[in-house]
Formats: sequence, C-alpha cells, structure tokens
Amino acid sequence: MRAKLPWTVFALLISLSLVGAGIMGLAYPGAGFRISRSRDA
Repeated sequence: MRAKLPWTVFALLISLSLVGAGIMGLAYPGAGFRISRSRDA
C-alpha cells in the first residue's frame, strides 16, 4: 500500500491540475492570451 500511495497522489494531483486548468479556461477564455500579450508588450 505504501508503494502505491505516491502514484495515487501523483495521479490525483495531475487530474486536479488538469481539471483546474479546464475550469479556469472556461471561466476566463482568453486570460492566457491577455497574459502572453501583456508580457510581449
């Protein structure tokens, strides 16, 4: 069980970050676009 725990936590963190990124993309469409544009300017 101890050997499986890190992989489970790792998979959970990846899925959580992916879901969080998807929610942020849906909530703020073009936010990354604005950030990249402001960094370019």
